[in-house]
Formats: sequence, C-alpha cells, structure tokens
Amino acid sequence: MNYRTASMQIIAAFILVTGMMIPTPVSGGQATNTILLSVGSDMTFEGMLVVKEADGVFIVRSEDGKNRRFTLNKNTIVTRNEKPATYKDLRSRDQVSVHYNSDFAVTEIKASGP
Repeated sequence: MNYRTASMQIIAAFILVTGMMIPTPVSGGQATNTILLSVGSDMTFEGMLVVKEADGVFIVRSEDGKNRRFTLNKNTIVTRNEKPATYKDLRSRDQVSVHYNSDFAVTEIKASGP
C-alpha cells in the first residue's frame, strides 16, 4: 500500500466517524458532554415544541436551549399523552421526544401536554 492510498483511507475514516457524532440529548436538567456514536440506529431529541408549521416542519428546543428542526413524514407515528394522535393534535409548548433514524427521517413523536 502506498502513502497516498493510506492517507485517503485515514481521511475517509475520519470523515465517516466525525459525521456520525451526534450530541446526546439532555434530560432531567443534567448537562452532559457525552457524544453518541450511532450507526443505523434510532436517535432521540427531547425538548419543548416551539414551532409547528402546517407543512409538517417543526422545531424542538432542548433544555440547554438548542433548537433542532425536523420534518414530519407520512410514516411518522404520533402519540400525545400516551394516546394515538395526529400532527394536528400537537400543541406548541408540548414536551416532545422525537425519534429519528440515521437519515434524519422522523419515525416517532411522543408528546405530552395539557
């Protein structure tokens, strides 16, 4: 193996690994610096629903103030207060847990609120 091939393999591995590093969501008010390395598994982002648009785009704010934008898809399962629901049933200020896959496709939304 020559140096160019080895260098390219190292660069490709670095890009692959750093691209899969996603901050772990914070729950219970405890901040962590943990990095989740996930390949092909579901990931979760928890927080408060702050924006909900009619076209299925919504924004969730975590306890540490970070916002994350998601887009609903036709296969997303929605529950609110542990009962089957639709996207229309979600309310701003609901506490939500958004489950998504490595392609950032939202697979499930669990919401709770008054």
